[in-house]
Amino acid sequence: DKKIYALRDVTGTVQSIPLIASSIMSKKLATGSNCILLDVKCGNGAFMKDINEAKKLGKLMIEIGKKLNRKIAVEITNMQQPLGKTIGNKIEVLEAIDTLNGHGPKDFTEIIYSSGSTLLVLAQKAKDEVEARKMIDEVINNKKAYNKFLEWISRQGGNIKVFEKDSKWFNPQYKQEIIASQSGYLKIKSRIDFGLVAMKLGAGRSKKEDSIDYEAGIYLNKSSNEYVNKGDVLFTMYSSKPINPELQKELLSAIEFSESKHDIQTVFAKLM
Repeated sequence: DKKIYALRDVTGTVQSIPLIASSIMSKKLATGSNCILLDVKCGNGAFMKDINEAKKLGKLMIEIGKKLNRKIAVEITNMQQPLGKTIGNKIEVLEAIDTLNGHGPKDFTEIIYSSGSTLLVLAQKAKDEVEARKMIDEVINNKKAYNKFLEWISRQGGNIKVFEKDSKWFNPQYKQEIIASQSGYLKIKSRIDFGLVAMKLGAGRSKKEDSIDYEAGIYLNKSSNEYVNKGDVLFTMYSSKPINPELQKELLSAIEFSESKHDIQTVFAKLM
Protein backbone atom coordinates (compact mmCIF):
# COMPACT_ATOMS: atom_id res chain seq x y z
CA ASP A 1 0.00 0.00 0.00
CA LYS A 2 2.88 2.37 0.82
CA LYS A 3 4.50 1.71 -2.56
CA ILE A 4 1.22 2.18 -4.42
CA TYR A 5 0.61 5.45 -2.55
CA ALA A 6 4.06 6.71 -3.57
CA LEU A 7 3.19 5.83 -7.18
CA ARG A 8 -0.14 7.70 -6.88
CA ASP A 9 1.77 10.71 -5.57
CA VAL A 10 3.97 10.97 -8.69
CA THR A 11 1.18 10.14 -11.16
CA GLY A 12 -1.34 12.70 -9.84
CA THR A 13 -3.83 10.04 -8.71
CA VAL A 14 -3.84 10.70 -4.93
CA GLN A 15 -7.43 12.02 -5.27
CA SER A 16 -8.66 8.97 -7.25
CA ILE A 17 -11.71 7.63 -5.37
CA PRO A 18 -11.29 3.98 -6.56
CA LEU A 19 -7.66 4.02 -5.40
CA ILE A 20 -8.58 5.67 -2.07
CA ALA A 21 -11.28 3.03 -1.53
CA SER A 22 -8.95 0.11 -2.31
CA SER A 23 -6.22 1.54 -0.05
CA ILE A 24 -8.60 1.90 2.91
CA MET A 25 -10.50 -1.36 2.42
CA SER A 26 -7.40 -3.54 1.89
CA LYS A 27 -6.24 -2.69 5.42
CA LYS A 28 -9.67 -2.95 7.02
CA LEU A 29 -10.39 -6.32 5.41
CA ALA A 30 -6.99 -7.64 6.50
CA THR A 31 -8.09 -7.38 10.14
CA GLY A 32 -10.54 -10.22 9.56
CA SER A 33 -13.48 -8.28 11.06
CA ASN A 34 -16.98 -9.26 9.91
CA CYS A 35 -18.45 -5.86 10.80
CA ILE A 36 -16.60 -2.68 9.83
CA LEU A 37 -17.56 0.94 10.50
CA LEU A 38 -15.76 3.56 8.42
CA ASP A 39 -15.65 7.21 9.48
CA VAL A 40 -15.23 9.38 6.38
CA LYS A 41 -14.28 12.91 7.42
CA CYS A 42 -15.57 15.75 5.23
CA GLY A 43 -14.63 19.43 5.29
CA ASN A 44 -11.62 21.73 5.00
CA GLY A 45 -9.78 19.80 7.69
CA ALA A 46 -10.25 16.47 5.89
CA PHE A 47 -9.06 14.63 2.79
CA MET A 48 -12.59 14.71 1.33
CA LYS A 49 -13.66 18.35 1.00
CA ASP A 50 -17.05 17.77 -0.65
CA ILE A 51 -20.06 15.84 0.74
CA ASN A 52 -20.95 14.30 -2.64
CA GLU A 53 -17.40 13.01 -3.13
CA ALA A 54 -17.45 11.64 0.44
CA LYS A 55 -20.69 9.77 -0.33
CA LYS A 56 -19.19 8.33 -3.52
CA LEU A 57 -16.23 7.03 -1.54
CA GLY A 58 -18.51 5.60 1.16
CA LYS A 59 -20.77 3.78 -1.30
CA LEU A 60 -17.81 2.29 -3.14
CA MET A 61 -16.27 0.96 0.11
CA ILE A 62 -19.61 -0.60 1.04
CA GLU A 63 -19.76 -2.33 -2.37
CA ILE A 64 -16.23 -3.71 -1.88
CA GLY A 65 -17.19 -5.05 1.54
CA LYS A 66 -20.39 -6.66 0.27
CA LYS A 67 -18.48 -8.53 -2.46
CA LEU A 68 -16.35 -10.08 0.30
CA ASN A 69 -19.32 -10.86 2.58
CA ARG A 70 -18.54 -8.16 5.15
CA LYS A 71 -21.09 -5.94 6.87
CA ILE A 72 -19.98 -2.36 6.23
CA ALA A 73 -21.35 0.96 7.45
CA VAL A 74 -20.04 4.44 6.68
CA GLU A 75 -20.51 7.62 8.67
CA ILE A 76 -19.68 10.92 6.98
CA THR A 77 -18.68 13.32 9.74
CA ASN A 78 -17.88 17.02 9.95
CA MET A 79 -14.24 18.12 9.75
CA GLN A 80 -15.12 21.74 9.01
CA GLN A 81 -15.07 22.35 12.78
CA PRO A 82 -12.76 21.01 15.50
CA LEU A 83 -14.34 17.99 17.20
CA GLY A 84 -14.60 18.36 20.97
CA LYS A 85 -12.63 20.93 22.93
CA THR A 86 -9.06 19.67 22.54
CA ILE A 87 -6.44 19.37 19.81
CA GLY A 88 -3.20 17.57 20.64
CA ASN A 89 -1.98 14.32 22.15
CA LYS A 90 -2.21 13.94 25.93
CA ILE A 91 -4.88 16.62 26.06
CA GLU A 92 -7.08 14.60 23.69
CA VAL A 93 -6.58 11.42 25.74
CA LEU A 94 -7.83 13.29 28.82
CA GLU A 95 -10.89 14.48 26.90
CA ALA A 96 -11.59 10.89 25.79
CA ILE A 97 -11.41 9.80 29.45
CA ASP A 98 -13.85 12.56 30.45
CA THR A 99 -16.20 11.33 27.72
CA LEU A 100 -15.96 7.71 28.89
CA ASN A 101 -16.99 9.01 32.32
CA GLY A 102 -20.00 10.83 30.87
CA HIS A 103 -18.56 14.36 30.97
CA GLY A 104 -17.45 14.84 27.38
CA PRO A 105 -18.27 17.72 25.02
CA LYS A 106 -21.64 17.46 23.29
CA ASP A 107 -20.34 17.02 19.73
CA PHE A 108 -17.69 14.41 20.64
CA THR A 109 -20.21 12.52 22.78
CA GLU A 110 -22.64 12.46 19.84
CA ILE A 111 -19.96 10.86 17.62
CA ILE A 112 -19.39 8.19 20.30
CA TYR A 113 -23.10 7.38 20.52
CA SER A 114 -23.61 7.52 16.75
CA SER A 115 -20.65 5.28 15.90
CA GLY A 116 -21.22 2.92 18.82
CA SER A 117 -24.91 2.44 18.04
CA THR A 118 -24.20 1.88 14.32
CA LEU A 119 -21.72 -0.88 15.18
CA LEU A 120 -24.06 -2.54 17.70
CA VAL A 121 -26.86 -2.68 15.11
CA LEU A 122 -24.46 -3.86 12.41
CA ALA A 123 -23.23 -6.67 14.66
CA GLN A 124 -26.85 -7.55 15.61
CA LYS A 125 -26.21 -6.82 19.30
CA ALA A 126 -29.08 -4.31 19.26
CA LYS A 127 -32.30 -4.35 17.21
CA ASP A 128 -32.22 -0.61 16.46
CA GLU A 129 -30.39 2.62 17.27
CA VAL A 130 -32.64 3.43 20.25
CA GLU A 131 -31.77 0.16 21.99
CA ALA A 132 -28.09 0.58 21.06
CA ARG A 133 -27.91 4.06 22.57
CA LYS A 134 -29.42 2.73 25.82
CA MET A 135 -26.69 0.06 25.91
CA ILE A 136 -24.01 2.74 25.50
CA ASP A 137 -25.64 4.83 28.23
CA GLU A 138 -25.51 1.87 30.57
CA VAL A 139 -21.79 1.09 30.16
CA ILE A 140 -20.85 4.76 30.55
CA ASN A 141 -23.01 5.23 33.65
CA ASN A 142 -21.85 2.03 35.37
CA LYS A 143 -18.16 2.76 34.46
CA LYS A 144 -17.75 -0.46 32.46
CA ALA A 145 -16.57 1.55 29.45
CA TYR A 146 -13.92 3.45 31.43
CA ASN A 147 -12.78 0.31 33.26
CA LYS A 148 -12.38 -1.49 29.92
CA PHE A 149 -10.17 1.38 28.74
CA LEU A 150 -8.00 0.99 31.87
CA GLU A 151 -7.81 -2.77 31.21
CA TRP A 152 -6.55 -2.13 27.65
CA ILE A 153 -3.79 0.13 28.98
CA SER A 154 -2.71 -2.17 31.82
CA ARG A 155 -2.67 -5.30 29.60
CA GLN A 156 -0.22 -3.50 27.31
CA GLY A 157 2.05 -2.71 30.25
CA GLY A 158 0.89 0.90 30.61
CA ASN A 159 0.70 2.85 33.86
CA ILE A 160 -2.96 3.59 34.62
CA LYS A 161 -2.03 5.69 37.67
CA VAL A 162 -1.31 8.60 35.31
CA PHE A 163 -5.08 8.95 34.85
CA GLU A 164 -5.76 9.58 38.56
CA LYS A 165 -7.02 13.07 39.45
CA ASP A 166 -3.88 14.22 41.30
CA SER A 167 -1.57 12.99 38.52
CA LYS A 168 0.80 15.46 36.84
CA TRP A 169 0.76 13.45 33.60
CA PHE A 170 -0.32 16.45 31.51
CA ASN A 171 2.17 19.09 32.56
CA PRO A 172 3.02 21.62 29.81
CA GLN A 173 5.70 24.17 30.70
CA TYR A 174 4.16 27.04 28.74
CA LYS A 175 0.62 28.21 28.13
CA GLN A 176 -0.94 31.23 26.45
CA GLU A 177 -4.57 32.33 26.65
CA ILE A 178 -6.29 34.04 23.72
CA ILE A 179 -8.80 36.68 24.81
CA ALA A 180 -11.91 37.79 22.90
CA SER A 181 -11.75 41.38 21.67
CA GLN A 182 -15.51 41.51 20.99
CA SER A 183 -18.79 39.82 21.90
CA GLY A 184 -20.99 37.56 19.78
CA TYR A 185 -21.57 33.95 18.72
CA LEU A 186 -18.28 32.29 17.86
CA LYS A 187 -17.80 30.66 14.48
CA ILE A 188 -14.66 28.69 13.65
CA LYS A 189 -14.22 29.13 9.89
CA SER A 190 -11.30 26.76 9.35
CA ARG A 191 -10.57 23.48 11.14
CA ILE A 192 -7.30 23.04 9.25
CA ASP A 193 -5.86 26.31 10.63
CA PHE A 194 -6.35 25.03 14.19
CA GLY A 195 -4.62 21.79 13.24
CA LEU A 196 -1.69 23.68 11.74
CA VAL A 197 -1.29 25.83 14.86
CA ALA A 198 -1.34 22.67 17.02
CA MET A 199 1.38 21.23 14.79
CA LYS A 200 3.50 24.39 15.16
CA LEU A 201 3.11 24.14 18.94
CA GLY A 202 4.70 20.69 18.65
CA ALA A 203 1.65 18.40 18.67
CA GLY A 204 2.35 17.16 15.13
CA ARG A 205 5.11 16.86 12.54
CA SER A 206 5.77 19.04 9.50
CA LYS A 207 8.66 16.71 8.53
CA LYS A 208 9.11 12.98 9.16
CA GLU A 209 12.16 13.56 11.37
CA ASP A 210 10.39 16.07 13.67
CA SER A 211 9.78 14.94 17.26
CA ILE A 212 6.37 15.14 18.93
CA ASP A 213 5.73 17.29 22.01
CA TYR A 214 3.04 15.30 23.82
CA GLU A 215 2.24 18.26 26.09
CA ALA A 216 1.51 20.58 23.15
CA GLY A 217 -1.99 21.39 22.02
CA ILE A 218 -4.98 23.70 22.11
CA TYR A 219 -7.92 23.79 24.52
CA LEU A 220 -11.09 25.40 23.17
CA ASN A 221 -12.48 27.33 26.14
CA LYS A 222 -15.22 28.41 23.73
CA SER A 223 -16.60 26.38 20.83
CA SER A 224 -18.52 27.29 17.68
CA ASN A 225 -22.04 28.58 18.45
CA GLU A 226 -21.15 29.54 22.02
CA TYR A 227 -21.87 33.14 22.98
CA VAL A 228 -18.69 34.98 23.89
CA ASN A 229 -18.36 38.17 25.91
CA LYS A 230 -15.54 40.59 25.24
CA GLY A 231 -12.68 39.65 27.58
CA ASP A 232 -13.57 35.94 27.76
CA VAL A 233 -10.84 33.36 27.20
CA LEU A 234 -11.41 31.86 23.74
CA PHE A 235 -8.59 29.31 23.53
CA THR A 236 -5.56 28.19 25.51
CA MET A 237 -2.36 27.07 23.76
CA TYR A 238 0.09 24.68 25.48
CA SER A 239 3.67 23.68 24.73
CA SER A 240 6.93 22.50 26.29
CA LYS A 241 8.72 25.38 24.59
CA PRO A 242 8.06 29.16 24.47
CA ILE A 243 4.98 29.92 22.35
CA ASN A 244 5.38 32.10 19.27
CA PRO A 245 2.98 35.11 19.60
CA GLU A 246 2.25 34.85 15.86
CA LEU A 247 0.28 31.66 16.51
CA GLN A 248 -2.37 33.72 18.32
CA LYS A 249 -2.88 35.77 15.16
CA GLU A 250 -3.25 32.59 13.10
CA LEU A 251 -6.04 31.29 15.36
CA LEU A 252 -7.83 34.65 15.44
CA SER A 253 -7.78 34.79 11.63
CA ALA A 254 -9.62 31.44 11.54
CA ILE A 255 -12.65 32.67 13.54
CA GLU A 256 -15.40 35.26 13.31
CA PHE A 257 -18.29 36.50 15.43
CA SER A 258 -21.96 36.87 14.50
CA GLU A 259 -25.21 38.02 16.10
CA SER A 260 -26.88 34.62 15.77
CA LYS A 261 -26.02 30.92 15.86
CA HIS A 262 -25.22 28.97 12.70
CA ASP A 263 -26.12 25.41 11.75
CA ILE A 264 -23.54 22.74 12.64
CA GLN A 265 -23.98 19.01 11.94
CA THR A 266 -21.71 16.50 13.62
CA VAL A 267 -22.73 13.57 11.40
CA PHE A 268 -23.61 14.54 7.82
CA ALA A 269 -24.85 11.12 6.67
CA LYS A 270 -24.94 7.39 7.46
CA LEU A 271 -24.60 4.78 4.73
CA MET A 272 -25.37 1.15 5.56
